[in-house]
Amino acid sequence: MNDRAPRSRRGTLSRTAIALAWLAATAGVIAVLLIAASSAEAGIYKAAQCHPGLGAGHADLGFRRTSRGYRGKAACGTTGLEVEHTAERAGRGRDGAWVMRIPAGLEVLRAGLWVAGRAANGHVPELIASVPGRAPRRFGRATGRFHRARLDGHAGSIEARLRCVRTGGCGPGRDARLTVRRLVVRLLDAHAPRIDLGGPLAGGATQRGGSPLEAIVSDSGAGVRSVVVEVNGEPLATTGFRCRLERGIATRLRPCPARDTTTLTARTAADPFRQGPNTLRACALDFTRRARANHACEARRIRVDNACPVSGERLHASLRTSLLRREGRLRLRGRLLDESGTGISGAEVCVATRVRLPNTTERVVATPTTAGGGRFSARLGRGPNRQVRVAYWPDAERVVERYASIRAKAHPRVRVRPRRALRNGQRARFRVRLPGPARAHRRLTLKVRSEGRWLPLRQGRTNRRGRWSAGYRFRSTTGSRTYRFAVFVPRQEGYPYMRGRSAVRRVRVVG
Repeated sequence: MNDRAPRSRRGTLSRTAIALAWLAATAGVIAVLLIAASSAEAGIYKAAQCHPGLGAGHADLGFRRTSRGYRGKAACGTTGLEVEHTAERAGRGRDGAWVMRIPAGLEVLRAGLWVAGRAANGHVPELIASVPGRAPRRFGRATGRFHRARLDGHAGSIEARLRCVRTGGCGPGRDARLTVRRLVVRLLDAHAPRIDLGGPLAGGATQRGGSPLEAIVSDSGAGVRSVVVEVNGEPLATTGFRCRLERGIATRLRPCPARDTTTLTARTAADPFRQGPNTLRACALDFTRRARANHACEARRIRVDNACPVSGERLHASLRTSLLRREGRLRLRGRLLDESGTGISGAEVCVATRVRLPNTTERVVATPTTAGGGRFSARLGRGPNRQVRVAYWPDAERVVERYASIRAKAHPRVRVRPRRALRNGQRARFRVRLPGPARAHRRLTLKVRSEGRWLPLRQGRTNRRGRWSAGYRFRSTTGSRTYRFAVFVPRQEGYPYMRGRSAVRRVRVVG
């Protein structure tokens, strides 16, 4: 072509490199944000024992003793938990104690309790915190009238004990006493729960009507508080488990079930389900004060078909299908066979298509009835990349399916104005329209044919309606020449077409 040369390829490559680098950096940031959003944080909550104001008993505290002279009493509604000594002697280091052992998966971060105690005849009241692998440590003051004692720091168990500290042993300690009540601990649950999905809805087969989903949940920490199920990002159901709570405070160290099962029956014909593929996500949530803490999720891709008819001919059948393309027209042909390979005639078969885009609904395009030999056919219109599904439902619970894919090239429509021949120095306007769907902001290139090659002239993106326009002024044409132009569309993420080009448009220029 003798007209002005196209724009520099070096400049185009430079701008492309910058754009790719920016996209890569943006994608990295987005990935980090998504990972952070999906990662569970440790759960923190409060639990109370022997707390009459909350109706909490002492189910997670047990009395132990290393000498028969020590005795424990429990009256959480009045005095609290007591340790006393009778008339028998006790050797040095012997004790009796109320012990709170923290269940596996939990750890005490902080604790507070009310305590009163009195030492006598070598028997001394003490508050002890222990961490596995470390020496026990005392905290707070255990003697005197009722007062509040506080533990700051991690602990795996807490003891309120009366112990003999005299070297030669201790005699009767009738006046020695230790009483505790209103024990409140701040617990850390660093373990996420587990969820396993079962039932027909999660089994992988195409579903219709009501379909059961089973969620088996377990947790080694606070237990599982609830299961939340969503479909296509919309809430479907929430199941709460029985947790021992009072005013938001747990009355057991593990307030919720450590293991449980819940079953729901989903109505796949109702929202938020849609015909075709669906994304189901079920999450098990810990008991915690933080909304994002300690959760585990499982996702399943579920295909729903409530649009295809139930034929009711044969239970055992198979399908054979093929796609034929002739002169731009696409037709699906197939056969429905019984278990012996004989064609089944008079049965209703369903042909459905779905555009290869996220969150798109499948559409039934034909329901042919099989003819002699079980043969059937259906015409498929032009369009974007699609998945084709052929289904035969012998009853409402079983389906026989075959899948095929349609690959389509992008063929934009191009109009050139003016239509008449141009003179050198005049401008040609190219108006381009991309086929839908998802045609907004798509890349394309206007090219001209020169010396057996297609050379780029203009590049751009479509607007929200899938349209783009460009102009070109002819400056160096001598004589009379006819130029050939075409618009090329590359393959693009999210655009359901293969790379393609428009029909060639000719422009005659007189110099």
